[in-house]
Formats: sequence, structure tokens, C-alpha cells
Amino acid sequence: ESTHAIELREAVDPWGPWSKEFRVVSSARFPALYGTYMHPVYTEDDGRVVYFTMSMWGPYNVFLMQMELERRQ
Repeated sequence: ESTHAIELREAVDPWGPWSKEFRVVSSARFPALYGTYMHPVYTEDDGRVVYFTMSMWGPYNVFLMQMELERRQ
């Protein structure tokens, strides 16, 4: 909330420990963004490409977004 961004973290287990945050979308590019929803069905290339919804207050709407993930060594 304080970063005004949508961020992603990763972990081997659902309860953590969690990685540092990775900024996916910033309010500098999408003002008034909030709330996302992601479902495992909406992936491609073995989870490398992920689709998620992102809501915005102005314009008040929900947008389908896409991100590509890279494996870190």
C-alpha cells in the first residue's frame, strides 16, 4: 500500500519465507491502481507468462494485464 504499486514476492511454501518484493506495475504509469487477481489457469509457457486483472479508480474499470517472469540464478 505504501509503495503505490502492485508487487510480487515468491516463496517455496505458501507460508514463506518470502523474497523481497518485485515491482510489477507502478502508480506512476497507472494512477489510482488497486487490487489484482491472479489464477493459475491464466498462465502460459509453464508459468513464465502470467495474466492478471488490475483495477483502477480512474477510469473506473478492470484491465487484463500480462507479465513475463525470468528465472533468477
